[in-house]
Formats: sequence, structure tokens, C-alpha cells
Amino acid sequence: MKKKTGALILAAVVAVGAGGYGVSRLLVQGTDSNSETIVPVISVSELQSEANSVGSKYNGIVDTQKKKNITLDSEKDIEQILVSEGDSVLENDALFTYSTEKTRLEISQKELDKEKQNNTISGLRENINQMNAELAKGNLSSTDRMDLTAQIMESQTQIAQAEYDLKVADSEIAALNAEIKNSTVRAPMAGTIETMNDPDTLTDSNTPFITIVADGDFRIKGTISEQNEGKVVEGMSMLIRSRIDDQTWTGTVTSLESTQEEKKESDFSDDTSESASQYSFYVALDTTDDLMLGQHVILEHIYEEMDGLALSNGYLNYDEEGNAFVYAVEEPGNKLEIRMVETGEIYEDRDMIQILSGITEDDYVAWPDMDCAEGAETSFRSFVDGEE
Repeated sequence: MKKKTGALILAAVVAVGAGGYGVSRLLVQGTDSNSETIVPVISVSELQSEANSVGSKYNGIVDTQKKKNITLDSEKDIEQILVSEGDSVLENDALFTYSTEKTRLEISQKELDKEKQNNTISGLRENINQMNAELAKGNLSSTDRMDLTAQIMESQTQIAQAEYDLKVADSEIAALNAEIKNSTVRAPMAGTIETMNDPDTLTDSNTPFITIVADGDFRIKGTISEQNEGKVVEGMSMLIRSRIDDQTWTGTVTSLESTQEEKKESDFSDDTSESASQYSFYVALDTTDDLMLGQHVILEHIYEEMDGLALSNGYLNYDEEGNAFVYAVEEPGNKLEIRMVETGEIYEDRDMIQILSGITEDDYVAWPDMDCAEGAETSFRSFVDGEE
């Protein structure tokens, strides 16, 4: 074989399966017309070791299952705020109070209106009594009697309307007094004040002023990029690692959100996509011992145990009859062979398939591409360090 003086050129880094492990495919290519292509092969046992390791890492934060939002009444002014962000509160603890000055002034005005209505009613009743006295004299013309009768009926109608207005005023005053009594807004549940917004900057009445989260009822909120969204599915087992010590917890993915969020950079995540969007998913915990609300953690896949040998689906080829084969050699440097393999169980969570026969962990396989052909030259490339 001719001596090769060319440089190593990285052709691709291929992600293998949902676990995030991969294999570097290197092309050894000469720099002159006599260049030869050598197909890199990797140890099956090395691939197997990577396949059985924990998968990709994702950022997470300890969240709560239960939250309560308290919004502001846009028609009221806040008089005093009694809590701060991060405070612990019990159910029915005072959070803030509304000013009652305007309400008290409104009550005073309605009381004055009631007094006027009562005076009006008294005056109308006195007029009715006088008109009835005139009718009783019996010396009035028929026209005068009709006029007095009409006036009495009109006065009675005015009294009825005034009495109705008094009842409305009483109801409104009762409601205003209830507002004063309830001017202190209280916590609807025990928990921690997670967020508080500046009341002077709230322009949307639906935006919470205060958010309370329940203590102890924890779950993990994880984030994943749009490109890797499919790697996390409901029912997947997760290992949760503390960022500050060696503590770990386990849990199961329960739901995924479809709403995009702004991506936040982190040194802990393997999700290195440059996409500006990410999605949230939630993990129900088996235990919550020693976890704190808001604590940052690392999430890792926990894969099901594989039985025997398995390869990424990407290593398998199929002939016209649907029979599976791989490109393999017993030792690097040997000529590339086509090995027919018998397949078994499919591990969908990491895009792998069980190999029942055809290769062993002592063999080496090539990632199939246009350079792969029976009889091609091979050389060893390590998944770990890339050395021959």
C-alpha cells in the first residue's frame, strides 16, 4: 500500500441514539492524486460501553405542583404590602391591603343621598295628606277633583321610586362596607412567595401581582431545545443530580409543554443547540428528601437495561430481501467485510437494536457511508480519544 502523507480531516460527528453518545467518522485522505480512502472502524465493545452509560444532560429546577396567583383590582389602590418575595406564608396570612379612603367617601355620599330620599318621601306623603283633605270637603268641581286625584297618584309613584332607590343604596352601602372589611388580601394557601411584581408597572389585569407556590409538593421542571425535543418522552425515567453535592433522586417524565421559552445559557447542559427557543418538561419525583424549591439540578436519562449486544440503528444496512448486515472486521487494518446479523429487541428510547448473532464485542464496525465497501482498507479510531 502506498505511503500516505495527507492530513486527518473530520468528516462528521454522528449522534447515535437518544442517549447522546456518538462516533467520530474520520476520513484519511491523501493530498495528491494517489490518495487512498481508509474507512475508520470502532470497537463494538466501546460502542456497547457508551450505549450503557447515562444519556444526555438537561437543565432543571425544583418546581411545585401547586401554585396560586393573586391579581390586583385595577380600580383600587394598594395601601400597604405586607410580604416580600421568598417569604413563607400560612393560609389566611395577610399579603397586602387596599386603601379604603375612596370607599368610605363613597359610603358617606350614599348616606347623604339616602337622607335626601327620606326627606323627599316625607314631603310627598305630607302633600298627599293635604290633597286627600281637600277631596274630603266635597265642594270641589269635578275638574278639580280629577286634578287632585292625578296629583295624589303621581306622588305615590314618586314615593315608590324613592323607596326602591333607598333599598338599592342600602345594598350598595353593604357591599362597600364588605369591601372595607375585606380590604386585606390574604393567602389562599400555605407556601412561599415565589414572585412579586411591581404594582406600578402592571398594565394587564391578568398578570399576577403575587404568586404563591406550595411547599413540599415538588416536581422538576426541565428544559430542552427544539432540535432535541424528541429525545424526551412521557414515561421516560430520569436521574436527577444536585449541582452542589453528590445527592441524586429519580423520577419519571409526566408531561411536555408545547410553548417555546427563551433559551438560557448553562454550563451543565449537553443540549448545545444555538436555537433561541426551548421547551419545558416535568418530572414526577420518587422522593423529595433534601430538595428545596428553586434548587437547580441536572437531569439525565435512565435507560432500560439492554440484553446482550446492541448497536445503533444507523450501523445497520439491509439488502433487497430485508436482511440486516453491518460492515465489520475482526481487527483494524483488515479488509472490510459484510456481516449478516440477526436482530432482536428494538430499544426505541435510544434508537438501538439488539444483535443476536453475526458480530461479537471483539469485532469492529464502520459507520456506513459512500466509502464503505467490501474489501476496503480500515483503520482504528477510538470513540474516547480518537487515537489509532
